[in-house]
Formats: sequence, structure tokens, C-alpha cells
Amino acid sequence: MTRQARHRTVIAQKERQIGKIRDEVERLRKILLERDTGTGENRETVLPKNRKTGIRKHWKTETRRNR
Repeated sequence: MTRQARHRTVIAQKERQIGKIRDEVERLRKILLERDTGTGENRETVLPKNRKTGIRKHWKTETRRNR
């Protein structure tokens, strides 16, 4: 295998890795959007809004503060 062929092989591998990472980022963004807006299949994952700020808080954080 020549040097150029090895470089092409490495480039192809890296492009596949980048593609997988982009797919994962897209999947996670979709999950966050569904969680923030409640537009997903599971509306129980929607974070409650803080009444004063309107910012959504994670329920575990809220229960820790209330203890």
C-alpha cells in the first residue's frame, strides 16, 4: 500500500467517524428539543418551568434545593 493509499484510507475512516458524530449530535438535539417543548412522544420528560424566570429546571435539581 502506498503512502497516498494509506492517507486516503485514513481520511475515509475519519469521514465516517465524523458522520457518526454528526448523527449522534442530531439525535441528542432532537431529544433536547422534545424535552424542552413537550412535542415528543413522551411528554413526561418535559422540564417544568421556574415561575419567576420561565427557565426550565431539572426535577432532580429542584428536589435537592427543597431538602
